Amino acid sequence: YSKGDQRSSFKIEVARGKSATECYRGLAKACGANALPYWTVARWVQASRLFRH
Repeated sequence: YSKGDQRSSFKIEVARGKSATECYRGLAKACGANALPYWTVARWVQASRLFRH
């Protein structure tokens, strides 16, 4: 999965109300060692929530 693929996937999960931890776990399960770091996912989740409100 590319960075863009992972970002698209996490955006869907955030829209469903998932937390950063839940989003990261899903990406880690799907992408394995290629998953983005947790802090990147957490930052994206925070930015996504700020943008939506």
